Amino acid sequence: RFANHLDHILVDEYQDVNEVQHQLLIWLAGERARVMVVGDVDQCIYTWRGAKTDFLAVRFAQDFTPVTTYHLPQTFRFGHRLSLLANHAIFANSWADRVPVVSANTAPDTRIFVHHGRDVSEIPPILQAWQAQGGVWQDAAVLFRVWSQSAMVELALLQAGVPYRLLGDKSIWESNIAQGMLAMLSLIDGTLWQQSDEERLLYITAFWQTPPMGLKRAERERLIEVSVREPEAVMSVIEGLPSDRDWQKTAWLARGRWWTRFRQAGAQCNTLSLLNRFWIEVDAESRFEKLAANPTQGGLQVSLLHALMQMIDDDWTIAQTKAHFLTLRDRAKQASTQDDAVTLTTIHRVKGREWGCVMLAGLQDAVFPGNKSAEQPDVLAEERRLFYVAITRAQHELHLIVPDMANLAQLWAKGKMGKDAGKSCRFLAETNFRLCHQFGDYVYQNLTQLPTGVDMNIAHRYMKMLTIG
Repeated sequence: RFANHLDHILVDEYQDVNEVQHQLLIWLAGERARVMVVGDVDQCIYTWRGAKTDFLAVRFAQDFTPVTTYHLPQTFRFGHRLSLLANHAIFANSWADRVPVVSANTAPDTRIFVHHGRDVSEIPPILQAWQAQGGVWQDAAVLFRVWSQSAMVELALLQAGVPYRLLGDKSIWESNIAQGMLAMLSLIDGTLWQQSDEERLLYITAFWQTPPMGLKRAERERLIEVSVREPEAVMSVIEGLPSDRDWQKTAWLARGRWWTRFRQAGAQCNTLSLLNRFWIEVDAESRFEKLAANPTQGGLQVSLLHALMQMIDDDWTIAQTKAHFLTLRDRAKQASTQDDAVTLTTIHRVKGREWGCVMLAGLQDAVFPGNKSAEQPDVLAEERRLFYVAITRAQHELHLIVPDMANLAQLWAKGKMGKDAGKSCRFLAETNFRLCHQFGDYVYQNLTQLPTGVDMNIAHRYMKMLTIG
């Protein structure tokens, strides 16, 4: 019905189409329409919805022959240092028709900084320095590979008073761990029973999931129901839970005893003393790690637990701790309504966006790229494209938070590329960071001595496109 009715068809972001969309274009075009598509193979990051690089790199030319290809390699967003870094990062993905991205003369001199740190404490000072130098909060972003990495950054920004907004998923205060801890505090000070039915149910559900108990769904729902309606009967329910493993039943009974102990503790007891005993006796870290969807998620949950506990002063009572947590939760709610705020989001959500200052956090091996990437070349290639998309969102500053510098320092010092970044993201070993930095000095400071290194092929191609060297 619709085929052969159109004279011209233009499709943007063609690297993101899937088989259905590609076939739809063939059908709409028929034998009449002239078709033009625009895309970047190196930004194909939605394979989970069927997108493949082949549709732009191969299939379009096969299905719409003859085809004329126009390369548009010039970028006006970022400068030569970042262009060369991005080229090094993505060239490990083979594509015969690739042309290096090259910065225009009018593009800003993007500065790239590498910060050696294992936690998120590095992030607030960097953002505060950006703002002190004239930058605005809304022109800065912190990017993550997976959303669960955002929780600890959110806590750090709340503590430092840096305004932020979440682009995408939920706040840390909507996580099971944070709600579970608020449930414990409310159970201890007795206010749990003064809350609305909806909030009490939410808290009690989170309580029995912090840490997870490994109950079957029907058993967990029965335990939650009794906890809400008859809190005194909780131990009886747990004693009646079926289990053919003695250690499991022992762990459940321990949780039941802590339910009773929390109800009797009172708001003036010391928070750290009480909660630290609880985490140890219920083997919390092991439960989080063993019952998580994967080891990486388990490790992130344990890190989040530690981050929440570190926010509690040594001498705080339950009442003081709860007041502090609720204050931070209220700040988080207010942050979601602010316009001038740092953006926290995942890389999958940043296509088409740019910021003056970009921070890439969570650059540790087995998180970015994930554990399975090494065994699946296609998955590794997409993870590399994600890294490429992330770093090319920056205009003026790019900050990379790196947990391990040992292997990287050796590679970068030689101007060499490699595959082993130690405990850091392997793509960092492919960036030839020091060479890119020296190249920026060479261009912007009009130096006479060319940068040197072991792996100079990409740099030579780049210089040729600039008609220098």
